[in-house]
Amino acid sequence: LPVDSENEVPELMLLFAPAIVLATAELRLGVMLAPDISAGSWAAAVMAVQEINSRTDLLPNTTVRFAAWDSACDPSRAVLRAHDLAEVAFDGLGAHAIVGATCSGASKAAAGYLMHAGHRVPLLSPSSTSAELSDGQAHPYFARTSPSDAAQSSGLVDLVAHLLGVERLATVNSLDSYGAMGMREFRRHAASRNMQILASTTFANGQRDFSSSVDVLLRSGALVVVLFCQSFDASPFIEAVQAAGGENITWVGSEAVTHAVDNMSPQQLRGFAGLSPAGG
Repeated sequence: LPVDSENEVPELMLLFAPAIVLATAELRLGVMLAPDISAGSWAAAVMAVQEINSRTDLLPNTTVRFAAWDSACDPSRAVLRAHDLAEVAFDGLGAHAIVGATCSGASKAAAGYLMHAGHRVPLLSPSSTSAELSDGQAHPYFARTSPSDAAQSSGLVDLVAHLLGVERLATVNSLDSYGAMGMREFRRHAASRNMQILASTTFANGQRDFSSSVDVLLRSGALVVVLFCQSFDASPFIEAVQAAGGENITWVGSEAVTHAVDNMSPQQLRGFAGLSPAGG
């Protein structure tokens, strides 16, 4: 499966594997991603299963079966899909482990359901980065191959301080786990640098009327705005601010925002600085 992690993460994943593989000649794997958002991760999961089943040196004498559901980055749907994979899939036998979810809010909801429902099913996410998911007591069967947003939030403060050289800014975040926890970490690091946050505002995932948040930003007079939200929310929000007269704003964005901005034309932005995973 896709791995973009520090060295210790694959070792964490292997903690689950021996007990599963030695107990059965069939490994039942659930896949709960959001193909509209992370098509690459979805394709990689399918390719990994095909690769393992076609070789004799990987999981010998073991056949990997998988069942896939779309979590749509929605916590409610993630709970339903986690239930289906743990109790209904594979003719009622359930999955030994689940890969997912794509978004932090969906992973948090699915992990909570699996634990409280008594399913000791590992949930392994390739992309859920919220710092909230680092709580091993709250999420004992959750693991991920991507680092926590705690480091990303610190990096965004460095961008504001050293690349842009400003101390006055405004912040915007989505209300899901990814946006809320990422911005909480950003504000904590910004406070340690004595940065002045002129205004802060939030919006819900999928919201399309941003008028109240746009008004907060424009009234603040901030020329630098830090945005922490999912990719599918980033472009509509930035476009709403610009349409209301915020063309002079320089944006600073999390890695999901950077992904969205990559698909916008350069003429749409006065300036942008963000973080993105490095290819290696």
